[in-house]
Amino acid sequence: MRCLVLALSFVAAISSTALVAQAPKRPSSCFLFDPSGPEDVQAVFADCTQLIESGTLTGEALAQAYLRHIIANPHDNTRVIEDATKVIEIAPQDGFAYWLRAGSYLATGEYNLALRDANKLIELDPRDLTAFTVRSKIYAAKSEYELAIADATKAVELAPKAPIPYANRAQAYLMAGKASEALSDINQALSMKYPAPYFYCVRGQIFEAIGRTEEAIADYRNGLRLEPNHEGCREALWRLGAVP
Repeated sequence: MRCLVLALSFVAAISSTALVAQAPKRPSSCFLFDPSGPEDVQAVFADCTQLIESGTLTGEALAQAYLRHIIANPHDNTRVIEDATKVIEIAPQDGFAYWLRAGSYLATGEYNLALRDANKLIELDPRDLTAFTVRSKIYAAKSEYELAIADATKAVELAPKAPIPYANRAQAYLMAGKASEALSDINQALSMKYPAPYFYCVRGQIFEAIGRTEEAIADYRNGLRLEPNHEGCREALWRLGAVP
């Protein structure tokens, strides 16, 4: 589950960066916030809070402020759900808000609510890669593994040259007890040379499942080389009694 949640965070970083291009130009750190930049996110969060509470924003501008409020503090799932709900009330066709809320519902174990939002995402855009990805993870969390694999496969079909869908399907296969299929998919993801530490976390889990402990340890350490504070890889190493 740790790698599953981290995977969503990984995709969220990509999606939130894309959102910045849509921001209106205003003399405010809230609207000028670039998640990949050096900004003080606490200051951005405070600025967004002030703007929202000021009552001066309406419509699209208010929805954008709520979205940036989320991006500046994406780890508070209760706050994300509240803010995303506000966005949806203002702009009920905003797929990004449904995606954010679905991810937070998943993280808090509210699987039926997460599934409702994922289904809405697919209704809005039947070719939305992220929608099938998050719904796959929801089904996996609900132990509905064949449905999880089916949605992960749909994501692979939508983006056959992208590594993340293969990694996500590998995790679905692993949770379904299909280690050989999982290993094939994660190797495919890693062959694409995308520097994602979570890929190594997933392959480490697969190696653990099939009793290849030394290879699992090596992969968890590979993940930490890419991201020294990666919680999933670090916790796995401690669990195996290995030095990170």
